[in-house]
Amino acid sequence: MAELTNNLAQYIVRIRRYLREDTASISYWSDAFIRQVFNTCYRKRCAELIRAHEGYFTLIGTKDIVADQGRYAWPPGFSRLLKIELVRSDDDRVPLEREERHYGRYTSSNNSGNTQDTYHPTFRPVGSGFVLEPAPNYDQTQGLWLEWNGLPAELEADSDTVHSDFPFILDEILVLDTAVSLFDAEGMQESGQLRTLLRLRAEWAEEFSTFVNSRMIHRQRVTPFRGPYGDA
Repeated sequence: MAELTNNLAQYIVRIRRYLREDTASISYWSDAFIRQVFNTCYRKRCAELIRAHEGYFTLIGTKDIVADQGRYAWPPGFSRLLKIELVRSDDDRVPLEREERHYGRYTSSNNSGNTQDTYHPTFRPVGSGFVLEPAPNYDQTQGLWLEWNGLPAELEADSDTVHSDFPFILDEILVLDTAVSLFDAEGMQESGQLRTLLRLRAEWAEEFSTFVNSRMIHRQRVTPFRGPYGDA
């Protein structure tokens, strides 16, 4: 039995069979353009797999804890946080909770007296990273354990293959996605169909919205707009 392969060159061959233009030199669609559209479709399907919350494209790594530093950057290629934990001296890991602090004074003295085994802050995402509150008062190599969704690399060389997490048994969806998108592109250039662009934008807007709404998995404590005093 022949070994299953799924490199970019073979995907392009399969796509061209649907286009009925097997030879790039006399085709309306160049191989470079097919690669571009294929990668767009590939990223879109990968985003859907990430939202399944089944561990697809999960990366694991650590960060060093730095004394008096509360803000840390997300790892390169970060897409969505799955887990953030503190590493204790016996290598046990303690998960952190996300808390959006709207009331209550924060002072740097809150971290006094903490050690590797007693420090237990909350975290909250800020920009391209996160903040620990209170900040640590000690240094620790690999003191934070993180699990996050990474971004699958685009396929550029003919020998490049899709990510091992992508369900190969269903890879025909990538071929069909690309073929349909190429026909859309041809139609837009030849007839200037604005409705095609509007439909494509609506599809991507929906993907964007659902992806953002499921960006992080966590237990969250938020107490917005609650005053400092309760009723007697």
